[in-house]
Amino acid sequence: MENTSFNLTEKFIMLSRLFMQKHHQMGANHLHDPFRGQGRILTLLKMQPKMSQKELSYLLGIRPQSMGELLTKLEQNGYIIRTPSAEDRRAMEIQLTDEGAAVAAENKERRAAELAADEMFQCLNKEEQEVLAGYLERIIDVLQKTLAGDPVDLPGHRSRLDGCDDRHRGFDEWRRDRF
Repeated sequence: MENTSFNLTEKFIMLSRLFMQKHHQMGANHLHDPFRGQGRILTLLKMQPKMSQKELSYLLGIRPQSMGELLTKLEQNGYIIRTPSAEDRRAMEIQLTDEGAAVAAENKERRAAELAADEMFQCLNKEEQEVLAGYLERIIDVLQKTLAGDPVDLPGHRSRLDGCDDRHRGFDEWRRDRF
């Protein structure tokens, strides 16, 4: 049983790595992902066609400088128009163009992640997918129950850099603190 469990664990780790690679490969075009980068801006502007740059930055939790860069790319591609606000000439109003609205509508219809999922699971028929989903749910339930009382703070790429000086210390000191 231990050998089988170990082999399954290795397969899950390999699957996890492949999922990450596929995710990064699909993430090359954030324009068509309503949950990342430019796609988030287009999706929000589709819901409310005219907003200030400050409002967009606040609602999406993006720094104003980063928002400016994303908006410049969208403007260069003809997806948005920036105009000075009538009330405050210093503020910029962002508006979706017809082309931007079409891209946002396309995002809503079918995201790149959905396409990737269809592609990944096409080797299984509908019944096999349902059986696999049941197995995965059982494994997830067991893991969630065993981890429920002991939350582990795994350092992600963003959390490692937010408000700490890890990037200025040597690797040995960083590793000693973490492990």
